[in-house]
Amino acid sequence: MKTIKLILLICFIGVIFNCKAQQIRELNLETNIIGTWIMNDDPLVKIIFTSRGKYLLYNDNVLMDTYTYSYSFGKSCNSETLTSDDDIFLRIVNTSVEFGDTICYFINTININLSGVTTLSLTSAGRGRLVLFTKQ
Repeated sequence: MKTIKLILLICFIGVIFNCKAQQIRELNLETNIIGTWIMNDDPLVKIIFTSRGKYLLYNDNVLMDTYTYSYSFGKSCNSETLTSDDDIFLRIVNTSVEFGDTICYFINTININLSGVTTLSLTSAGRGRLVLFTKQ
């Protein structure tokens, strides 16, 4: 019986140290989204969030379009409905279209890992596609 308790204790301590090594601390959304982000699946795609609410989309260092961005803490973003009160939408509105074409993403998280790499995780509302960016 003592052997089993000792083994369980060692496993528990191992899990704690493993979790500590993989610890990711969450960052403040409003201030830490600002900056330049490179898409993980396509490094030629770059987005820039400015402190003035602009979202700039680049492809191969060529500005493709300018948008505005905001956060939606309510129950919906356009026709998309939140699944929980804790969900936050990133609302992106195309400023070059007359009626402002709107794209909505669920913000999964902005994380910084122990090596200092910052990641932005979004899920496209409606399509459910996971999009990952790394801060430059």
